Amino acid sequence: MKTVVILQRVLPHYRVPVFDALCTALLQHSIQLIVLYGQEQPGTTPKTVKIAAPWAKQINNRYLLKGGAVWQPCWRDCMAADLVIVEHAARLLINYPLVLRRKKTKLAFWGHGRNFQRQVTWLERLVKGWLARSADWWFAYSASTALTLQAEGVPANRVTVVNNAIDSKDLESARRTITSEDIALTKAELGITGANIGIYCGRLYRDKDIQFLLDSCRLVKEAVPDFALVIVGEGPDEFFVKSAAQQYPWIHFVGPRYGADLARYLLLSKVMLMPSAVGLAIVDSFILETPIVTTNNTNHGPEISYLEPGVNGALSDYDTAAFAATVGCLLCSETELNILRQGCKRSAITFTVGAMAERFVDGILRCIGNHQDIACSEPSVLAPKNESQRGFY
Repeated sequence: MKTVVILQRVLPHYRVPVFDALCTALLQHSIQLIVLYGQEQPGTTPKTVKIAAPWAKQINNRYLLKGGAVWQPCWRDCMAADLVIVEHAARLLINYPLVLRRKKTKLAFWGHGRNFQRQVTWLERLVKGWLARSADWWFAYSASTALTLQAEGVPANRVTVVNNAIDSKDLESARRTITSEDIALTKAELGITGANIGIYCGRLYRDKDIQFLLDSCRLVKEAVPDFALVIVGEGPDEFFVKSAAQQYPWIHFVGPRYGADLARYLLLSKVMLMPSAVGLAIVDSFILETPIVTTNNTNHGPEISYLEPGVNGALSDYDTAAFAATVGCLLCSETELNILRQGCKRSAITFTVGAMAERFVDGILRCIGNHQDIACSEPSVLAPKNESQRGFY
């Protein structure tokens, strides 16, 4: 039996269903999966969940240079594997000896392909580009990641697009069971009487442009008198949200919500509003058929590739007036909203944990079997919108 090791710096809760599905699928091909995971640096997110699963083994990360470098003590496990899949990160020190050992143990990277949240130095860019080209295989988060890799010289026939996703069973179940009476009760609890409701759902921190969201929604309110904004989440920028909610009674801050509780708020809303740093929340918008409205800001995660403007969501220029106008037009057009809802419904079938695991298995089999002459199929999704989004950052 062959062995595949996936090395994770941390194991967030939303990755567990992916690895469960991947372990089961690989066993059908007589391949054992081992996921080696460590703990987060104190005070940072995402946090590791400790789990007792046949595929899981915990290690103790060592954070060096104030977190600028990380050593993951798992060399023996990696040496015994047929394939090691690691995160594409320059600060993960074990990546360098793994590159040197490629003749004995195959190496694959997976990740974004670039840094979406900050600018990096030319040296970091050079190192990440070299690392990317040094792998036997790549598991790209999305089709835009694959384009980034190709621009950096990674052959297309060594890239599998996995379409990053999260477990959606709770939201899917909630969609089937939550009634119109439940939604009406939630509206009453919030004190909302109008039909035009937008929702923000996610972490509240600088990259999400919370102040941009609030400024834009004030413009929406001027154009759509019964507009109400529901904000779900928590984070460092809670202060701005709480202050706005005290000042404007049409802004409702409900804090963090999960599963069926979160679904109630998404189902009562017509649109999901996320001007910046769109990530996996777009999958939630598909499942609950609450179309996302965002901007052409360049700090989005790779999941922005899932957005097809006019099909399953909407895109505006990065400007508060433009964003507000796009939201206002959608709220006033039930026909356009229904088109986007149908697009969300179709997209929800594509971007699932099951489909992600299937793509992972396909890539693993190709890599281990040396089928590098076979190009991986890629979904028809948006490419990066401009040249500044290409390359490693």
